[in-house]
Amino acid sequence: MNNTNIYIYSILRHLESIIDKKAIHDTFISRKIIEMKGNSDAKGIYNLAIKLFDKENLKKGNQLVSIFSQLFDEKKDYYYNFNPLELNSIMPKKNLKYEEDKYNQLIREFNQGLGKVNDELQLYYILEKYLWCIPGYLTGEDTSLFDEVKVIAALSICINQQIDENNEQKFLLINGDISGIQDFIFNIPSKGASKSLKGRSVYINLLSEIVSKFIIDRFELKEANIIFNGGGNFLILASESKKQEFYEIRKEISKLLNKYHKGNIYIALEEIEVGIDDLKEFNISWQRLRDKTNLNKKSKWSELDIEENFEEVFGPFDEGSIEREACSLCGLTHGGNQVDISEDEEISLCDICKSYIDLTDNLKDAKFYIIDNRKTRDINNGYDGIFNELGYSVKFSNKISNNIIEKEVYLLNGTNFLNEKLSGFKFGSYTLPCENGQIINFKRLSGKSTGDEKLGYLKLDVDNLGSIFSVGINENRTIAKVTYLSRMVSMYFEGYINHLIKENEWDKYIYVVFSGGDDTFIVGSWNYVLKFSKKFRDDFSKYVCNNEKLSFSAGISIFRYDYPIIRSSDMVEEQLEEAKNFKYNFEYIPSKNRFSLLREIFTWDEFEKISEIEDLLLKIVDRESKMSDRRNGHAILYKVQKSTLGFKNLLKDSTKGNFNKIKFWKLAYYLREVKRKDDEDNNNYAEELIDTYRNILIENVLKRDESEKIRNIMMIPVAVKLAQLQTRNSREER
Repeated sequence: MNNTNIYIYSILRHLESIIDKKAIHDTFISRKIIEMKGNSDAKGIYNLAIKLFDKENLKKGNQLVSIFSQLFDEKKDYYYNFNPLELNSIMPKKNLKYEEDKYNQLIREFNQGLGKVNDELQLYYILEKYLWCIPGYLTGEDTSLFDEVKVIAALSICINQQIDENNEQKFLLINGDISGIQDFIFNIPSKGASKSLKGRSVYINLLSEIVSKFIIDRFELKEANIIFNGGGNFLILASESKKQEFYEIRKEISKLLNKYHKGNIYIALEEIEVGIDDLKEFNISWQRLRDKTNLNKKSKWSELDIEENFEEVFGPFDEGSIEREACSLCGLTHGGNQVDISEDEEISLCDICKSYIDLTDNLKDAKFYIIDNRKTRDINNGYDGIFNELGYSVKFSNKISNNIIEKEVYLLNGTNFLNEKLSGFKFGSYTLPCENGQIINFKRLSGKSTGDEKLGYLKLDVDNLGSIFSVGINENRTIAKVTYLSRMVSMYFEGYINHLIKENEWDKYIYVVFSGGDDTFIVGSWNYVLKFSKKFRDDFSKYVCNNEKLSFSAGISIFRYDYPIIRSSDMVEEQLEEAKNFKYNFEYIPSKNRFSLLREIFTWDEFEKISEIEDLLLKIVDRESKMSDRRNGHAILYKVQKSTLGFKNLLKDSTKGNFNKIKFWKLAYYLREVKRKDDEDNNNYAEELIDTYRNILIENVLKRDESEKIRNIMMIPVAVKLAQLQTRNSREER
């Protein structure tokens, strides 16, 4: 049996053993089982599965438990509904009751979908669409059936390629990790950045995708063998027999990267050998491989023969040129290629930098992602050049031709791919803020801000991701469970973010530079960036079942639209690191789960208070604008800011369990002028503001957990600053 047949057989035979045979009578599954039944090449697959997962007398669970609710011994009752995979249906529910009718309906839709499947790729994605929310048969209720089936299929391919004479089952774990991403994306001038950033970011995703595809195609593996791919990092399960070929591929890829990117982008490719027992404690194997990959990064290009490739590795990479001929984005001429001039931005561009802008233009209304396996490996100087040399052509489009034979065509951020006879679906942050068919550049994006016309920059990533995989899963740390966890983390950052932006109608205010793996970087109208960060964090808490050990930290900065992009991105990155490393005196290690705003570090609870105070201040300014003039409103903002001095000691005392009533009422008396006697609507915002202060103090006194107390007095000046920004007329006050 060839690899395609062993792949399909292993999947379908496993499903046949789980799903009621009456429900699948005369379906795609039944027909394929009949066609393949009795083939000896499939022997041993299920013995291997039972050995791998080390369970006996297994029964199908009722509902899939969210793995996030089980990490770090939480053991909460959060489940997924029996729904086909869609971005608006991936939130787990607490104490969800099993509904047999919903389960049966899902299985009926699954079988209907199977009837439309024509190839193995469609089979893979239909499995993900319908089995993502069903508990595994071998692995238990906290691993999805999709990930279980995927792993069994991947193992079956590898076993079929085994050449070990002692029949010892060995596998190869391959890790690819792209380095140099930050500089590659952001090391460009601000002029034209809005048209180049997205193309560069998506190119990194494509590079990871195509290199991993190149490896599995060369090894005659399948989609299921890509255990994980996101955020410029991928993991592949292969047969140990491919080890020598892996080193040849690694050298080939490094040569191409150096040729096209002159050392600016590098993919650290490493492998380790693993056996069945290693796959039963998969998180340990993965960590061992990551450690090896990180060491590789410290000796980049060592896989190339230095004597043979000295100039390619060490340069010079450019022969020099007069200023007008040099590319305005990368500064190189790329071997004297013809330089194009971008008319609307009036900058000189080399072929490859122009291609990133073309890629951005193609993304603005793209619905489909298309990969074409090329019979001839052409060479071009655009972003597609390296892919062409690897044997592929990649593009995005808002329509597809009738002739899609021999092409892989994926639906973007939707799962109804079989309706249009596509290969599958892909989640990713591909969309851009557009208006009248044109990408909204950073200048126009800043103009959409409320008040001061500035841009907000946000960088965030998951805290302690390594420990989530290394110690978060305390039992049954199989390859299927770790794969399930990885996929669900990625689904939030690569998929759900799109649903969130669309649902809140923020698509004309938010520019997602990248979001994948476990981190996100966005640029947008500054006040919408703040709204997004709060909502994204709140929904993340729901997504991870309010598990307090699962969090992310963030850095937020506000700049003019023409501030240097490389500097602003560096500053946001610095703020993120400050938030992650900040700790109070009573903390032994940083607790993380914080964000930095205007160079001040806050907890997310403090962010709630900042928003609450800011809303009140905006109401005050709005009231003053209607009843007298806006200047009086800003004078009141100044008075509120000065209240920081009086509130500081009160806040400090409250963290020690004390509430000084006399000092508090002195502060309240100071704020009396916030109330207006001539307010016809009787809006007593002064009392609301005082109540907010009082509640903060009382909550601090009552809370026993030190980490939950409100401590940073700078939340008042920051709230005032945000209110000033929202009520400022930039054109008048410049």
